[in-house]
Amino acid sequence: SKMKLQSLLLVLLLFVAASKSQECSCTIAEGFDAGTITPDQSGYSDNHEIIDGVDYGRLIYVKGLDVVFLEQVSTISPSTSTLEHTCPDNFRPPTKQDLINFLDDQEMVGANGFLNQSYHYVSSEKVYPDITGGGNADAWKFFVLEVSNGNYSMPETGLSTYFDGENMRALCILDIENKQVLLGGDGFEFDLQVGIPLPLEIIENNAVAYHWDVNGDVSEEDEILLVPQNEGCFSLTVKVMIFGGKKIENCFGYWVRPYMRSDGEITSLSNDDLILQNFENSSVWVNRGMHFTSGTAPIAPIGTGGAYVFYAEKEDYSLKVKKFNNDLEEEKTITVNAKGKPFDIVALPDMSFAIMFIQSEDSNNLLLQRLNEDGQVLFSVNIMNNGESPTEVTEQISFYKNADMESEFGMDIMYNPHNGRLSYGRGRIFAIFAHYNLFGYKEDNSRDQHTGDTILTFDLDGKNIQLGNSWGTSHSLLQSVVYNGHSFLTSALGDAYPENVAYSKLDFELKNTEDPISGIKNRHKFTSTSSLLDGFIVGSGTGFAAGRLGGLSELSNNLLASFYTRYPSTRSFTGKSNDIEEIGYILYDTTMNRVLYKSFDITHVNVIHSAKYGNGLVIAYSVAEKNGNDELAVSVSPNANTMHMMFINVLGDVIVDSFKVNNYSMSAADDFEVLNDGSIVWSYVDSNNHLQLWKLPAPPSGVYYDFDEYVSNDGDYEPETSLETKNGLDGNDNDEASDEASDEATNSSEYLLASMISVLIICLY
Repeated sequence: SKMKLQSLLLVLLLFVAASKSQECSCTIAEGFDAGTITPDQSGYSDNHEIIDGVDYGRLIYVKGLDVVFLEQVSTISPSTSTLEHTCPDNFRPPTKQDLINFLDDQEMVGANGFLNQSYHYVSSEKVYPDITGGGNADAWKFFVLEVSNGNYSMPETGLSTYFDGENMRALCILDIENKQVLLGGDGFEFDLQVGIPLPLEIIENNAVAYHWDVNGDVSEEDEILLVPQNEGCFSLTVKVMIFGGKKIENCFGYWVRPYMRSDGEITSLSNDDLILQNFENSSVWVNRGMHFTSGTAPIAPIGTGGAYVFYAEKEDYSLKVKKFNNDLEEEKTITVNAKGKPFDIVALPDMSFAIMFIQSEDSNNLLLQRLNEDGQVLFSVNIMNNGESPTEVTEQISFYKNADMESEFGMDIMYNPHNGRLSYGRGRIFAIFAHYNLFGYKEDNSRDQHTGDTILTFDLDGKNIQLGNSWGTSHSLLQSVVYNGHSFLTSALGDAYPENVAYSKLDFELKNTEDPISGIKNRHKFTSTSSLLDGFIVGSGTGFAAGRLGGLSELSNNLLASFYTRYPSTRSFTGKSNDIEEIGYILYDTTMNRVLYKSFDITHVNVIHSAKYGNGLVIAYSVAEKNGNDELAVSVSPNANTMHMMFINVLGDVIVDSFKVNNYSMSAADDFEVLNDGSIVWSYVDSNNHLQLWKLPAPPSGVYYDFDEYVSNDGDYEPETSLETKNGLDGNDNDEASDEASDEATNSSEYLLASMISVLIICLY
């Protein structure tokens, strides 16, 4: 709803919490001790009761009976078991005892009583409850209160809903036990975001008192404005007293994620914009491969600013994590008590992080660990550790499809993990990883082994493991993943099944099927498609593809941007061919439908990365010296390649033409990342094995795009200039406070706080 700012109560959610499951649970807070507010006498409510757009008239309160019911009565249908009526949700027909009570109350019966129409007021109780066969006339009989010419009676034999139903009606009595508080606003289907205001109001036409409790802070207004200030989980208790002194209450648990963007307009881009931080004292192991292999120095943005970068030392593969701020300045180096090769890293809300890697001593051992800033291991899970060319399971995460312990497809005997990606949302760590699996043996007794990717999620203790998909893209050469506040969305390049990019979506909602071993529900709802890209990206079936995966970006709760390259080839594993050479851009929505496709005529692309930047998208790519037609490119990224950048808007129009980057800095497999100020950062290890961090600076602040509206209007759109107006609020009432704040505020959440000082603040701790 669009409400003036000064009419709202501002609730600043300054909490630090991280639930250990995707359920952000809460307990109804105590309070609302103002006493019961009831009318002095029986009568009608001031407002009509509107439910799902239907007007049911006023509420009627009968003081002697302490009952509330709707002015509009319900029609009924012939019934032999449960009474079929049209009372709305949270209202019920009367019981037999209710009718008896009505008959004894003068405010209900009599010339001036509420029951003054000549109806048969039916109860929900049958006269003969054990008779249900429609062939028996008694099966249709219910107890009724008859009103006729001012006379009131309750015949012991009741009346038939079949023969007498036309003149039967049911009162709709408020069922306070089942009634819940309804909130109006932008809803909570998606996570809230730090610093983004969300107006909420209670939807209750006949409320007489309100009570909000947000993590212990109380308001008694009918509307509030939520402004989350930290990532995590918070609880909201809402209590309402409605006409007749009836109290209803609800408890809501909601997730908050960081606001990791800036939508400022980008009109130019050049080498002068690139910022380098060179760690000359470092000696980092580097991997120039991009398919079927690990990363080199993946980056994990931190919600409060800065990021972690995960790497291995050149000499002995000792694993390290550097923490750096938005200016690329190192804040600390964290020693991981392990040696290996990095797959990925993700930051968690409490400044801890999760890493996925293979051990250098045993490349078949894939581990997921969570560490705090001091390097303390909070959990360590062996995803697989079955050794080289195993014939039986030694140690791995397993899911089964039946009580005979037959493994889910692709999880029989897992080994030789290649690569993977991590993400985080709603208290769960998401992991996608590619690996070999031994399915069995062929007729000639050779190993029936193949590679594909598996998706799992973990709680923050590394437990309560849930399955997303046991076997996806085959062979999964490279993956990207984003969390959009509702689902985890992935893209993966296949060289066999499919010879294309496979897109998938994992929802937190679990399938309504029980695990055959544990008896619990532990399978996520999961959907996938490989039809967003027309045609093929030709693959060899052996780890090579005539194309590349170029990253995945979240533009809104609904829209995602995906990039890829492909070039002509006929050397397909399955006999397919492709004659298109391009950098391709696909804009798609969370229903897995393509919204837009753009092709850029750029040839000989070997590596491609992309990221949301300001009001558009940056594309960075390298051009190989050799990459001719009908050739499956070698999946490496030599320094001899040249690097280029370009900038497009969300509709795919080129805003800044491609230009050559002076200093090559393209990591083969590690994604570009967006920091919380909207800047883009990526890692590179140079020929001296020095770790480098590169950055495009934060876009201009104070501009906010609704990219769904921008796309639907084909770019004919004016962005908002404040978070208040972005959320349908009128921020003009706080101009003076905003002016005072503008000189001091340095980011959107600080600006928001300062610009609303004229609004009552109830939660600041």
